[in-house]
Amino acid sequence: YDSKGDHYMHIKDYGKAYDTYMKAYAMDPQWGLKKAREAKKIEGREAVKASVAALLDKYDSAFRAKDAPAAVALLAGEGLFCGSDPSEIWNKKQISAIWTQGFADTSMTIDFAVDKREIIVSDDENSAVAIEQLYFRTFSPNIMWRIIFHAFKSGEDWKLDFISWNFIPKNEDIKKLNKALE
Repeated sequence: YDSKGDHYMHIKDYGKAYDTYMKAYAMDPQWGLKKAREAKKIEGREAVKASVAALLDKYDSAFRAKDAPAAVALLAGEGLFCGSDPSEIWNKKQISAIWTQGFADTSMTIDFAVDKREIIVSDDENSAVAIEQLYFRTFSPNIMWRIIFHAFKSGEDWKLDFISWNFIPKNEDIKKLNKALE
């Protein structure tokens, strides 16, 4: 059962790994308990990552749909929201007004697909840092964006209390960008 648990860990079926390790432990206390605890810990982290991913999916959907009320509903009351320009540092009320006004522009389309998403969960599993990388075709089709989020658990829900939108040019393009800005 210990080896079978190792197999389940390898295929990332942490629930089955836990159950199988616990069977090994029940048969012989020198086997499985430490691994079972690790499987349970990873299973919990993966559940938190899935919850944060669902929050980001809602955010991305609301943004694409230009649904300011739905996007704002995902934000914490106290938060910091940083645009791509150094002067753009907003609170929830300010970002709400910006989104409401910007999304009302019927000529603007919001077109993006997330190329990469990473989520790191805190040890207490009550907060997470996430990044999404994408090309914002509407605003910058040639320079990738990296959006950095901080999410925290608020009751049974997750909220965003930090978002930072950043351009991330490729290293080989930095010289060209600096030259263009001279």
